[in-house]
Amino acid sequence: MPKLSVIVPVYNTEKYLNKCIDSILEQTFTDFELIIVDDHSPGNCKEIIKSYDDPRIKYIKSDENNGTSISRHIGVQNAVGEYLAFCDPDDFYIHKNVFADLLPMIKDADILSFNHIVALDCNDYIPSTPESTNSNKILRSHDEFYWELFEGGFPSGNCTRLVKKELWYSILPLMPKKHIVSQEDFIDTMLLLYNAKKIITTPYIGYAYYNNPTSATSINSLSQEKKIKLLNDYDYVYNFIENFMKDKGLWEKFGTDFLNRKRTHWNW
Repeated sequence: MPKLSVIVPVYNTEKYLNKCIDSILEQTFTDFELIIVDDHSPGNCKEIIKSYDDPRIKYIKSDENNGTSISRHIGVQNAVGEYLAFCDPDDFYIHKNVFADLLPMIKDADILSFNHIVALDCNDYIPSTPESTNSNKILRSHDEFYWELFEGGFPSGNCTRLVKKELWYSILPLMPKKHIVSQEDFIDTMLLLYNAKKIITTPYIGYAYYNNPTSATSINSLSQEKKIKLLNDYDYVYNFIENFMKDKGLWEKFGTDFLNRKRTHWNW
C-alpha cells in the first residue's frame, strides 16, 4: 500500500496535463499512486495518460461529466494511500522535493496544510508572496480550526493539504451528489475541519496555482449559460454550508465571518 495517493480530476484541460503529471511523477519521494479521473473529457486525456509508462498511474474514465467535486470523490473512493493529496490538472508542484519535505511534517495529524503561489503561465512561476498564508501552528479544536479558516491563513482549497484517507472517508456520506465546478472545495473543507482532531499548518510553499483564463471558474471566459451555472453553484455551496454551520452549532461564533466571506465572493 503506498503512503500517498495523489488525485487529479481532468476535464478539458489536456493542454496543461503533461506539466501537471510530470511535476508529480518527478517527485523524489516515490511511494505514491497517481489517480487520474477523466471526467468524460472531450479531449485526448486518455492518450496523454497512456503515453506514460509508469505503474503508479491509475486511470479512471467516467461515463458522464460529473463535475470537479464528484470526480475528486471518485478518486478518494479508489485511493489506497494512507494520505491523500489533490492537484488540479492545470496546476503543478513547484519542485521535486515537495512530497519528501511535507510527509515527515504530518506526524500524527489528520491534516497538514501548506502554502501556494500563483503561476503567471502554465509552464513556470515567478517566486512571490504566497497567496495562502499558513504559519507554523498545531491546531486541536473546532474554535482553532474555523478561526484559522475565516480569520487566519488556512486556505479552503483541497490542493494545498495532505489529509488522512480515513478522514476523507468519514465525510463522503455527507457530501452532495451534485455536479459542482465552483467553490466545491469550501464544502470539503468545512466538513473535514469538523471531523478532524489535529491539524498542522506550515508556511512551506509547494504548489503553483495557475489562474487559467479558460477554466470553468474564470467568469470572464464563460458563456452566459456557464456564468449562470457558476452563480448557481455559488448559491448552492453557500446555502449548504450555512445549513451545516447552523446544524453543528458553529453559526453563533462564525456566522458573521461566513457572511463576510460570502459577500466577498459575490462581489466580483
